[in-house]
Amino acid sequence: MIARRRPPCQRNWPSLQIGRGQFAFQAYGGRGRESFSNQSARSFGKTLIEEDSHPPSLAREAVRLTHSLQITLNALHPCRHRGELSFVIEYRIFRNTDPPRLLELWTACRLGRGAAADFTCDAFEYLLFSQPYFDPDGLIVAVDGDRMAGYAHASFGSNADESCLDRSTGVISMIMVRPDFRRRGIARELVRQAESYLLQNGVSEVHFGGAGRTSGFYLGLYGGSQPAGVLESENGAAEFCSALGYRPDRRIAVYHRDLEVSKDLTNRLIIQNRRRLRMQIATRASDESWWTNTRSGRLDSANFLLQDKSSSETVAVSSVYGLDLYTTKWGQRAVGIAGIEVPDRHRRKGYAQTLLVETGKRLRQEIIGLMEIQVEESNQAGIALLNSLGFVHVDTGVVYQKVE
Repeated sequence: MIARRRPPCQRNWPSLQIGRGQFAFQAYGGRGRESFSNQSARSFGKTLIEEDSHPPSLAREAVRLTHSLQITLNALHPCRHRGELSFVIEYRIFRNTDPPRLLELWTACRLGRGAAADFTCDAFEYLLFSQPYFDPDGLIVAVDGDRMAGYAHASFGSNADESCLDRSTGVISMIMVRPDFRRRGIARELVRQAESYLLQNGVSEVHFGGAGRTSGFYLGLYGGSQPAGVLESENGAAEFCSALGYRPDRRIAVYHRDLEVSKDLTNRLIIQNRRRLRMQIATRASDESWWTNTRSGRLDSANFLLQDKSSSETVAVSSVYGLDLYTTKWGQRAVGIAGIEVPDRHRRKGYAQTLLVETGKRLRQEIIGLMEIQVEESNQAGIALLNSLGFVHVDTGVVYQKVE
């Protein structure tokens, strides 16, 4: 996920577009390696170096040779150091045979605390590729022969009432590059192609990192209880986004509470609320929006409700999601709390505090060791509530927006 410098011998000749993929000739001063897609291009490339032709003519002839492959040529970069030429990276869209290599790439990138670990390809299929709005054209991969060097995933947000996609709002939901392929401009090129896909589909606003109505993918895989943009625990992410013209738009604080060591809060309001309220666990509501159902309907989840004993009126509710794919990374079974809702007429009565305390007790009985909840940094009342209950700030997610 980090932008890398190109080799010093590489010159930036204009790109020529041919189809959806991309090939790049790069010279590495004797350290380069060759990875050619066809014999004619390989032989032709060596001849070009020997004859020391000018780059424009090289590009024109390469276009002629590679046109039948329906690829993109990202310029020819001749370098007369030991006479070596490296034909390195192909950029193309997702194929049905890619999931095993995507999984291997995910593992090789050694992502931070906010990324799930030790899962199978079934998780990708279940949480990503089976979404009704998944578009293979929006998932661009960078490959070097049989190895996947990186990928970027671009998608769209939802409209205001969460009833369908809003194709005026685009988001780069994920980008990663294998560690041994960094500092070659691969991440930058993946972002460029992802942005191109979004612009071709008519977006007027591009975000980097999904959250809320722009988080159509990766719930249960990245971010924790909810996708929260780009986590600050990913080293170099902020610098990379800034270098590509993105600026912070939202900041989301991530909080954890360790149920195995923290004590439950007790005060006068909580004691009073326990006497006249009861906890109920219900299945997901049938009136949830299309966006909510498509994003989170595949995860184990339930609604925890705090109800008045006499009237059965619900005074507070929270949605709880299982985070089983994080068990290895965090060393505990965990759940995510996706927001707390308290009707306006019932606020300032300690209902949110009581709900979270009772939720923790019930989860502890189910051998759940960790609760995660996210809150906007601008929501000072929400942050004060979490601090009072023993939650600890562990990370911050940042949603970036493209600035022209």
